Amino acid sequence: MAERLLILIRFMIKLISMRDSNNKSILGSPQNRNKRFFPAGFTLIEVLIGAFILVLLLSGVYKVFQGSTRLYLAGMWNTKAQNELRNTLTYLRDEIARASSFSTVSEVGLNVDPDPKFKLYFKKGISSKNYNGALLKFYQCRTAINLPSKTFAGAKVYCEVSKKGSKIVMKKEKTPDSGETNERLFSERVLLEDVSEVKIDKLPAASGEQLARALITILFTLSDPQQTGRTITEETKAKSDVEAVEL
Repeated sequence: MAERLLILIRFMIKLISMRDSNNKSILGSPQNRNKRFFPAGFTLIEVLIGAFILVLLLSGVYKVFQGSTRLYLAGMWNTKAQNELRNTLTYLRDEIARASSFSTVSEVGLNVDPDPKFKLYFKKGISSKNYNGALLKFYQCRTAINLPSKTFAGAKVYCEVSKKGSKIVMKKEKTPDSGETNERLFSERVLLEDVSEVKIDKLPAASGEQLARALITILFTLSDPQQTGRTITEETKAKSDVEAVEL
């Protein structure tokens, strides 16, 4: 836009300086204009000046409109990102709280499977935007029943939260040796987008959370893909009834 205005200004200056054979301006003046061709109109210089002013006004309006559009889009992304962040963190907190080991009830009592795979595994530290891989691994199990009056094979659902590019995805799948389950299963579900950083850490359980075996913090940072430097960060704490171990 600035280059166009500069070209227009140069053209106007050149036009004003042009002379005819009598060394008079070719544009004439309002007093000497040719009545035959301009009976009640404007000189060319007046038209050009008016066009120049109009261009300046329109460029100003365009800049105001462009700025308003950027602010509107930034506000829309900010609201959408905050809602998605909070919903995702709440969902993960609830899912981690349901992590459990497989156990069996029989006439001799409750038997808990000591297999270490039933622990909560997490990737400690910061995972940047270039990281692709698992962040959390855990199981959600239903207790098996082995009694004369009732039998149930129990259920084992494997859960994994991963980072793929700028997305956080999760899968929940029933293991081959699992019984029936009412859990909603999926091979891949996108929980969050525009993720630039993830930070997970393990904290000692506080007094109010002493019944939990583990307490972990999950922090997500989202970056606006349309505006470099605009980010939103949210964090949550999740309790687990199984031991938390680093991946």
